[in-house]
Amino acid sequence: MAIALGQYSQIGQSLQGYLPILVRVANYGRALEKDPTLHLVDYICQELTSDFGSVLKQELEYGQCLVLLDGLDEVAEVSQRQRVADRLEDMVAAYGKNRFLITSRPIGYQSAQLSGDFQHVTLRSMSKTEREQFVYLWHKEIRKRGLEKQRSWVGLKNLRLSQNLSTLNPV
Repeated sequence: MAIALGQYSQIGQSLQGYLPILVRVANYGRALEKDPTLHLVDYICQELTSDFGSVLKQELEYGQCLVLLDGLDEVAEVSQRQRVADRLEDMVAAYGKNRFLITSRPIGYQSAQLSGDFQHVTLRSMSKTEREQFVYLWHKEIRKRGLEKQRSWVGLKNLRLSQNLSTLNPV
């Protein structure tokens, strides 16, 4: 979001000018199940947008994209998760001038690790106050977007008390 809004003070100037592309990895995993020949770049260019696929591909070829691949752990079956991880590595190898950020909770990542030259980082745990603020702001945003009617939610008290928010994914 900071990139789209041009707020580089939070993320650094090195990403200025990059086109952010958000890919929900679980969605790609489901598409790959239906079509085992589907390359990730084709999924991005065809499935994520019907109007700008050629522009996205051109930007990827120029190396001007920040590709955010969110939720590798959300591909439920381990063998499929490994196939998806292999496809992620293929795309990074083919479009290596771009920047890539691949997210996963540790529990899901352990069974389908990336083997390429990736820098691994782990986010620090949140304090109780930070967890409470996160849950409050999360629910405030859900209400603002009108999503509370579309989802069933874990009780706010349980979320607030949870020590490990990385295992929760209410959206």
